[in-house]
Amino acid sequence: VKNMDVLLRTGLVESSNRLDEYAETIDSLKITPYGYYMINTICYMFNYIDLVCLDCGIHEQSVAHSLGLLADKDIDLFFKGKKLDRVKIRLRRAQEFVDYIVREEEKESDIYGLDGTEAKFGKILQERLTLEKVEILQSAEKNYKDVL
Repeated sequence: VKNMDVLLRTGLVESSNRLDEYAETIDSLKITPYGYYMINTICYMFNYIDLVCLDCGIHEQSVAHSLGLLADKDIDLFFKGKKLDRVKIRLRRAQEFVDYIVREEEKESDIYGLDGTEAKFGKILQERLTLEKVEILQSAEKNYKDVL
């Protein structure tokens, strides 16, 4: 109920009777164009992954600790003006977060006895990040190679 309420309030889904919060009187729900855009485009982008990785609850202490340390290093590099190094740290942080999501998804699959035929969000995320990392590094090296 809480999750559905958030989805309705943020406009990711809409109800057939146009309610903006969850109620028992809702007949049906459908994803909005904004919701499609988020789930098919934005959620797979490096910048979005980098943004949300520090706001998500992490159940593995080592991952949470590592993400925090990488965030500290990112801030330090920002103040030192080391743009290329900062991009590399951000990519590493995003990769650690995505790898964590994949592991969590595998655990859930085992716990709930899923047969593995459904599309795995984490695996798709991992594949897209791998491709995007190449482009980001090439661009960063081209644009920041002369920056100290």
